[in-house]
Amino acid sequence: MKTIGLIGGMSWESTTSYYQIINETIKKELGGLHSAKILLYSVDFAEVEHYQAVGDWEKSGQLLADVAKRLEQAGADFIVICTNTMHKVAPQIQEKITIPILHIAQATAQALLADSIQKVGLLGTKYTMTQDFYKEKLIESGLEVLIPDQAGITEVNRIIYDELCLGDIKESSKQTYLAVIDDLIAIIVIAIFYASSIHMMYLGAAVVVVAALIYCNKQGYVRPLPYIILGFILWYCVLKSGLHATMAGVILAMTIPSKGKRGRKYVRPMQHWEHLLSNWVSFLIVPIFAFFNAGVDLRNVSVNDLTHPVVLGVALGLIIGKQLGIFGAVFAMVKCGLVPMPTEANWKHVYGTAIVCGIGFTMSIFVSILAFDPGHAQEMAKGGVILGSLISALFGYIFLRLVGANRKECHIGVYHNC
Repeated sequence: MKTIGLIGGMSWESTTSYYQIINETIKKELGGLHSAKILLYSVDFAEVEHYQAVGDWEKSGQLLADVAKRLEQAGADFIVICTNTMHKVAPQIQEKITIPILHIAQATAQALLADSIQKVGLLGTKYTMTQDFYKEKLIESGLEVLIPDQAGITEVNRIIYDELCLGDIKESSKQTYLAVIDDLIAIIVIAIFYASSIHMMYLGAAVVVVAALIYCNKQGYVRPLPYIILGFILWYCVLKSGLHATMAGVILAMTIPSKGKRGRKYVRPMQHWEHLLSNWVSFLIVPIFAFFNAGVDLRNVSVNDLTHPVVLGVALGLIIGKQLGIFGAVFAMVKCGLVPMPTEANWKHVYGTAIVCGIGFTMSIFVSILAFDPGHAQEMAKGGVILGSLISALFGYIFLRLVGANRKECHIGVYHNC
């Protein structure tokens, strides 16, 4: 068995994943008590990140090259750099050692091509997404590489350094990662296919407002008032220009500064405003948006319709069917050894998740439209979707709050079940 030289610590959170996956693979392939032969050198990431921030890649390359030489002298047969970004200095490291470096981008390309994937979205630090040291390896392998726009790049980079590297991964950031992938595609579709006739005067005014927003950003304005005022003006101009008003919100979000300084205090306006508005968006704005866009006609709906067979059937399908189906499937797969139980989770968490999955608008209403002809039955089906979703949301919230009340904080700051 060859000895692997790991250059880790960038951050230590990601290094643990490398160590775990390598040993799990060895166990799977060799069985028994086998584990990987590993030499690990964990650097001080603060030092490396400083060199990244000031653009001194030469010094960071020297630092990692010295580490690689020590691993080679200690008996490593090859080197693995436990991070994407620092592969930028892989050629500089390779010049100082005689053993090979396994490049993560080449391994990634091989895995993608093995799965017949030709087009990939690349998310990483701003250096990984915008520079060629990683992308070119994928492109050389025949892959087409897509990256987010500048706003997406900034937010993904922030999440990596402010959360992933510190082990503080917020649920909102997970959703941001998923949303960044398709937001721009949706914007383009909306702008092209849902635009009415274009009014150049309002479009020109919108451009001026956008310029003012960019100016505020570049000048380091971090207070919300200028962005609120200009945001309303931008929305009005975009609406009147004939473009879909959704464009205004997206453009406004792109101009909000990710960080800045108020007096002597450093602040992060984008993150602060996102968290401030999170509950309003999740529990008020999105449900109202979904309700009105569902097209449910309540003019001829009465209380007696709550017992209509279609309403009861659809609602119970969401409330009970989702619980039985999701919880039952997860339970069966875990007990059969097909999948592991999620880390730090128990069956109460799985059941609570199954309850919340009873919340359904888009696909549930879409299926209702396909299943029933236009008329009273279709409206009853939509009503059943809303009723089932509301009950699932309420029941799920109460259940998960009760489960969460039984959690306590341990000495290392990680929450565990009692």
